Amino acid sequence: MSLRSISRMAKGVVQGSLGVLPGRSGLFARRWLTWEFLRGQAVTLDFERDGFRWSVFTDDVVGRGLFLNGNFQIDGLTQLLQWCRLNVNVWDQRTTLVNVGANIGATCLPLTRESGKRCLAVEPVPTTHAMLRRNVELNQYTQRITCCQAAIASQAGTVEMIAPRDSGHSEIRTADGKQGFSGTYEAEECTVSLVPALPLEQLIRDANLSPEQIALVWSDTQGFESEVIASGAALWKTGTPLWVEVWPHGLEMHGGVDRFLQECRAHFRHWILDDQFNTESVTEIELRPIDSLQEVIRELQQRGGRNGRIDHDVLLVP
Repeated sequence: MSLRSISRMAKGVVQGSLGVLPGRSGLFARRWLTWEFLRGQAVTLDFERDGFRWSVFTDDVVGRGLFLNGNFQIDGLTQLLQWCRLNVNVWDQRTTLVNVGANIGATCLPLTRESGKRCLAVEPVPTTHAMLRRNVELNQYTQRITCCQAAIASQAGTVEMIAPRDSGHSEIRTADGKQGFSGTYEAEECTVSLVPALPLEQLIRDANLSPEQIALVWSDTQGFESEVIASGAALWKTGTPLWVEVWPHGLEMHGGVDRFLQECRAHFRHWILDDQFNTESVTEIELRPIDSLQEVIRELQQRGGRNGRIDHDVLLVP
């Protein structure tokens, strides 16, 4: 087959793919086709997007998002940082961000670049942590991002991490064996690793930092958010806000929704929904009282994953 014939065939495939990817550009379609082909041929993939170099797992939803879009779940990042500059006490004097559940660096790298601050990136799964370190090194951010292999928990010790093929769904093993990803991945598809666990406050001390130096904590821990909040009380007292995933099903697996709401009420006064950073001017965003957070959780539970979102990110404000 001639190169011209191959080119015509490829163009036809791209045009056909646009029919099943409504609203997508030709560039997106080409990337989508390339990803679908390559993920069956390789375990990892290296590429450049939007000023970053990435090394990703081809079984990964995070890697897929980076390859297709150049980012993964950081919509509203610029607006979030603008809000923090205006509203977080002595933001300019606070030197460091903390990314709990950093995965391969999809959040900590752009967060560090856009904020101009240093970052502690915490990822417990050994293989994922190794990829995180690789991406930090690829982008020459080793002087700005410190990688720590640990899980954040209210008590120091060890925990078991269960990691399916998709590292974005890794989570701490529960006592009864029921996981947030149950029904999506079978146990035999997962690897289990024993990893160190430490409280958020201890992580800060071990890095020779004080709570007053932490500008923002960004957390995505697949339902273990109550432990993150409980272990960081000293940070919230200084006014450090927490960007956190609210996934009711995962929360139920790891201590329950009620415990999460109790921790939120104990340490925070207000919250902001992620969608507000995409649709509203930062000067017009209204803080919602912490007691109303349960309404969002109830709505997510009622949707049940069929008719809409099953999780939200929120900014918790002390």
